[in-house]
Formats: sequence, C-alpha cells, structure tokens
Amino acid sequence: MRLKIGVDLLTQTINLFPLKYVIALLLLPHMFYAQEAELDSIKHQVETYTKRDSTRVKLLIDLTKYYSTRDINQNRLLIDEAIQISEEIGYEKGKGYSLNALTAYHTIKGQYDTALTHALRAKALLEGIGDKENLIFTHGNLARIYSENQKYDKALAIHLENIELVKDNPSSSSKAGFYYYVGKTYQELKEYEKAEQYFLRALEISKEVDFATGIAIAEGGLGTIYNYLGRYKEALVYLNKILEFSRKYKQETNEAGALFSLADSYQGVGNFQKALECNTGAMTIYEGLQNYKMLKHAYSQQAQYLEKLNRYKEATDYWKKHLTMVDSVFSENKIKTIEDLQAKYETEKKEAEIASLSQQAAIQVLEIQQKNQTIIIGFIFFLFISLTTFFIYKHRSLKRQKVQTELEQRFLRSQLNPHFISNALLAVQQFMLTNQAEKAALYLAKFSKLMREILENSRQEFIPVEDELRMLSNFMDIHKMRLNDSFDYTIELPGNIDPEADTIPPMFVQPFVENAIEHGIVNAAGKGKICVKFFKEEDYISIEIEDNGGGLAKSNSRPASNGSLSTTIIKERMELFNLTLKKKIEFILDDITNDEGKVLGTRVELKVPFGYI
Repeated sequence: MRLKIGVDLLTQTINLFPLKYVIALLLLPHMFYAQEAELDSIKHQVETYTKRDSTRVKLLIDLTKYYSTRDINQNRLLIDEAIQISEEIGYEKGKGYSLNALTAYHTIKGQYDTALTHALRAKALLEGIGDKENLIFTHGNLARIYSENQKYDKALAIHLENIELVKDNPSSSSKAGFYYYVGKTYQELKEYEKAEQYFLRALEISKEVDFATGIAIAEGGLGTIYNYLGRYKEALVYLNKILEFSRKYKQETNEAGALFSLADSYQGVGNFQKALECNTGAMTIYEGLQNYKMLKHAYSQQAQYLEKLNRYKEATDYWKKHLTMVDSVFSENKIKTIEDLQAKYETEKKEAEIASLSQQAAIQVLEIQQKNQTIIIGFIFFLFISLTTFFIYKHRSLKRQKVQTELEQRFLRSQLNPHFISNALLAVQQFMLTNQAEKAALYLAKFSKLMREILENSRQEFIPVEDELRMLSNFMDIHKMRLNDSFDYTIELPGNIDPEADTIPPMFVQPFVENAIEHGIVNAAGKGKICVKFFKEEDYISIEIEDNGGGLAKSNSRPASNGSLSTTIIKERMELFNLTLKKKIEFILDDITNDEGKVLGTRVELKVPFGYI
C-alpha cells in the first residue's frame, strides 16, 4: 500500500520546477497487468454475490475504481445500482461511497458543475454520519474540482479541512501528502511564506516515516518557494538535494528541471558562471528529450547569462535559437534586445546574415523534428507490439495458475467438513445415549447453522471478519455443549477493524481454536479459558489464540496432537495462499509463561494479509 500510496503522490503532485511532466510510459504495462488480476477477482465476486446488501454495494464501488482507467462509461450503471441498493436498505455509508464514485465519474468526464453538486452532497452526508475516512476522499474530489477551475481559495479551505481531520493521526506518507497539497495551493495563491511552512511540515513528516519520494517532493517545493522569495542560498541547498535524488533514480526530466531552477538560484547570488553551467546541463537534457517547450526557455536564459559574462557573440547565437522555437510573432522587446546586442560587435550587414541564418536554422529544426518523430513512432509501435504479446502470454499463464490454486484451496476447505461432522455426530450420539434429547436437539440446531455458514462461504476466497466471528462463536458454543461447559471463551475486536469491510480467508482461525479445546484446556488447572484477539497491524490482521492449558510440552504428549487432521489441512492452505500473496501469512506458536518461567498456557499468533470488500 505504501508503494501504491508513493507513486500516486509523485505523479499527481510533482511540480517542483517550471516543467510539469513526469515520464511514466514504461511503468504502464506493469501497472495494467498487475491490476488485471484484481479486476478479474472483483468482477467474479460481483457476478457470484447477488444478494442486495451492503457487501454488494462495496463490491460495486470497488469495481468502479478499476473501470475508471479503462471504460469509464461502465461505471454509471454500477453506481446507479449501488445507490438504489443503499436507499432500499438504508445504508448511509453506502450512499457516501456511491456519491464519491459519482463525483469521480463526472470529474473524469470534465463535467465539473455536476461533479461539484455530488461532492457537496457526499460531504454533507459523511459529515452527518461521522465517516472521517471517506470524508477525506470527498475532500480530495472537491479540491481537485476547485483547482481545475482555478478556485484556489476554495481548494485551500478543503485541504485545510483534511489537515484538521488527520492532525491527531500518526505520521504517514498520506499525512505528508496533505501538508504538501496545502503548501502547493498557497504557492498558486502566491502566498509563499505560508507555502514554506506547509512544505517544511511535509518534509518533517516524510523524514519521520522515511518516505524518500515525499522528502524529494517537499524539498523541491521549498527550493522553488525560496527562489520566489529571493532566498537563493536556501534554494540552492534544497535544489541540489533534488538534483542528487533525480540523478540517483535516473529521472532525466526532473534532473533537467532541477538544473534549470539551480541556474536561477546561482544568478540570484551573482554567480553567472555557475548559472551558465547549470543551464547548459538542463539544455543538453532537453535537447535529448526533444522538449522544445522548455528548450525555448533554456536558450533565452543561456543568452542572458552569456550577456552578463560579456560574451555577446555567443549570446546572440542563443537568442537566434530561442527565436526559432517561438511559435508566435516576436515581441518588440525581444527584437530590440537582439538589435542592441548586434550593435555591440557587428555592422548592419552582419544583421542581415544573422536573419538569414535564423531562417535556415528554423528549417533544419523542423526537418530534424520530422525525422525524429518518424523514428520514435516506429520504435514505440514495435515496443508496443512486443510488450503486448509478452504481457498477454504472461497474463494468461498467471490466470491459469490462479484458477488451479483456487480449486486446490476449495478442495482443502472441503476436507474440513468431514472433521466437523465426525465430531458433531459423536457428540449427538453421546447425548442420545445419555437420554439428553433436548440438549441433542439444541446441539443439532447449532451444528446445522454452522454447516449452513460454511456452505455459504465455501466459494469465497475471502470473507468479512464479521462472518468469520459468527462462525467462530457458533463453533465454540457447540464445543462448550459437547464438553459440558468445561471452558469459557472471549473474542476481542478493536475499533480499527471494520468487521463489514475488512476480509480474511474463511475458517482460518477455527483449527487453532479446535486444538486449544481438544489438546490445551484439558490440561488446565481449573476451568478452561480461551481468548481470541484480533488486531490490525499495517498490511496484516493479527489473530492471537490463547488458552490456559499445560503448554506445548503437555499437549504434544497426546497422540491426537501430532496427527491433527485440521492442523495439517490449515498448514497446506497457508502454503497455497503464500504462493499467490505478496504479503505472506505468518504463524507463531509459543508457551505463555510468568516471570518465574512457569508455563501458564499456549499462544498461537497468526498474521493474515487482509483485503477490503
């Protein structure tokens, strides 16, 4: 996530220098095919999950995120269905999701008035229900709309609201981004001192979380601001850091921008020779990239620096190069500048020759440009065909592997069912033999409910945490009845887990709880106790299962522990999941001891990567 959150910030907000472009063409094929697998998964869930409830609303909105970069017109039908379901079931949060998606839809289509209407509705609704997380996304939509229409005062107010929402949050790359947005908006408003304050805060937070891209962006913002404020020595410090960063990661466009801005800083401190060297470096890169827009400015700057160094002949040559890049008629001021330079070292005859050379240079530039464009178009076409062929083959291969893995996972889950059934039937038999018919009937009712929950989730690779908790509670209630209430249990769920939205693989906790019941609390001194705790830690949901049994030494002495069918199956499931997950499932098993080293029980800790519905 952090990587996904770093790339977005760089490509959407980097504007450190006069050049506003970021070259990302070579990244696009990788991004496209990485998301294709996720898109197929979401589409499959939408097709198979047809119940009109909050889960389907979330699936529909998730699907719109992927279509936004492919076929935006698909989104309208998905959003309309999400809104309709949310209104039918009174799901206010779902209305907020849908209005945010509708805002993004109209913004992408350039329909800013309509997008603004939906964004304001979403803001009012989410503020009403206190949904801060989604309110931040709404604010982002609003600020983008205002900025696109150059209403920077309103965009600033929205960005400041986001700062207020996250002010008590721990430092993160996202929080650094919010401060950068405020600084950037103040820069657009030409309030440079305020922009400096927020860039400094963005830099501070980025350093706290070791966010290299955020550090670079904030330092670039400060370098630009200090040039505007005439604080050239401070600008030099930060712009040199950006130059080093750009060269380290081979970002030619940003390196050229850093050199161009550094030239301005050196000019400000009166070092025209150094300014000339930096501008020459920027010019060389722009010529290689054929960036004629920036090359025009670089030629103009080069002429001015040469003029300051009394190198008038060379200055005139660069003024001519600058003129060949200008699309419109030269202004009277530019013409007068050239005439003044000509008078310093040449006669009127030389002026005529220079004018002729200027025309020839323009023709040569056009010819070179046409030839280069032909070569580049041919190369891009060849590269596109090659990459497309390779990635189609790779995508199909990964899809086949994914289908095979999913089938194996479903087969392993199905192996758990005989294990449940075997234990349950033995318990019912015991109740019947001891003439406990009422207890047997209650037990069968709970067991049938558990089997129904297992069947409902058997086709899902991930289920909401609330569904797993429901199955887990029912499972432990059944065992309490079977063991004559010989143990108690608790399940703890903190507030940072959304049980409706956060998902984990189904029946992942149950086998470890079963081991705690069968092989742990049987050795407990007194009544058995089992505690199940859930935590959210970065990209994982951490699950702890603790019992007050005799620890690993005693439980391992039982033959059943060594050959546990459910434990074997769950280990096989973990191996299969780890083949397809970037974040691997982690498993820790240990004794619980006191300060004297006495064993008080056993703890199992699972770290399971989670997803969002």
